[in-house]
Amino acid sequence: MLRRPTLLVAAASLAFLLGLVWQAPADLLGRASAALGWQLIDPSGRLWAGRAAALRGGPLALQDLRWELQPLALLRGRLALALEAGLPGGFLRGRVAIGRDRLAFRDLEAAVPLALAGPWVGMPVAEGDASLRFDYLLLIDGWPRAAVGELRLAGVPLGLPGSAGDAGHGDFRLSFSQAEPAERLSAELRDFGGDLELSGQLQLEAPNRYLLSGRVRARAQAPDSLRQGLALVGPADRDGRHEFSFSGSL
Repeated sequence: MLRRPTLLVAAASLAFLLGLVWQAPADLLGRASAALGWQLIDPSGRLWAGRAAALRGGPLALQDLRWELQPLALLRGRLALALEAGLPGGFLRGRVAIGRDRLAFRDLEAAVPLALAGPWVGMPVAEGDASLRFDYLLLIDGWPRAAVGELRLAGVPLGLPGSAGDAGHGDFRLSFSQAEPAERLSAELRDFGGDLELSGQLQLEAPNRYLLSGRVRARAQAPDSLRQGLALVGPADRDGRHEFSFSGSL
């Protein structure tokens, strides 16, 4: 058991460190971010609570960033903060712990047009919206390794880019329930409306491989061009469902 003088010294040291964090300028966070490969642009305010015009790193570009530092994480040698930021046509908010090779998000919410998100995953899409809500999301070297939450894609055009005519639209969700980091991350794929009835699974394998498989069929209101396109996937079973499987790298 710690003696009373030792407890007093520890409490005084903690108060001193918290005081330093409270008074430190926001530019210190910019320097720490630079050491981790991130660029914090025009920071202002204090290290404890401040804002910046933008934060850039890899494919991510946040605008009008606001944060509140979690000082107890600093005592454990981690940089962690609650943040809110804008994205072109969308937003992001949540809590994040930043490491040299990883980002760990909690209570994460975001929304963005698919036209912006599509290039990240090699899908040039001009319409539709993406939104997500994750209790936990861990990225290591930019690749998801653990996730508990849901990603939704709404109003996704189902025709090939540049194709003529309307091939319909789809609404899909990916549900993740894997809290422990692993080389392979799985998600359940389902529709929640649109012209396709779909069920399947997505597997993400580090460092950049994916496998998407399942069964799909057109709904009654789907345009004929969509039905014709599904015939190219493979023969339908007696329920009108087509099996599919795609794999590759991102």
